[in-house]
Amino acid sequence: SNFTLTNDVGPCSSDGLIIGADNITLDLDGHRVFGVPTSGEGVGIRLVGRTGVVVMNGIVSNFDAGVAIERGSANTVTMVTAKDNIGSPEGNFGDGIAVFESPNNVIHANTVTGNGPFSGISLVGIASSGNYIKYNTVLSNAVAYTTQGVKIQQTDGIRLEPLTSKNSVVGNKV
Repeated sequence: SNFTLTNDVGPCSSDGLIIGADNITLDLDGHRVFGVPTSGEGVGIRLVGRTGVVVMNGIVSNFDAGVAIERGSANTVTMVTAKDNIGSPEGNFGDGIAVFESPNNVIHANTVTGNGPFSGISLVGIASSGNYIKYNTVLSNAVAYTTQGVKIQQTDGIRLEPLTSKNSVVGNKV
């Protein structure tokens, strides 16, 4: 059922919240979901195979990814601050908001800052089509990391991987 947080959630040592049903709203009500600031700590809010979910109105920080939509469709992430979510360059995450193999989602009016090493907002996989990324503020997602003794710094604000298609990126401040 729909759920509104009444307190902060954390510190979480793996995933923070996992959405377990379709067509629900998770209202963070201004609260935060937070992990610990080390890589390997999971995802703040994870939607796997979900449809019609709305995540809104709060802060997600100190995970490998703030919000991750995986193989889901028609979900909305709005008015979320995703900050300081730092993954490993060898892992799957390192983003504020990540959309994997997921069509027709809306990423709207979020503030995404200090995430990495990959991006602020990312779309990955051939099924990631028809998504709307609009009116977000995406700043300072330039996290440096070292791999095999070499310092690497990616500075992607909004990242659309190869094979994604028919996505709209409109009115964002990057």
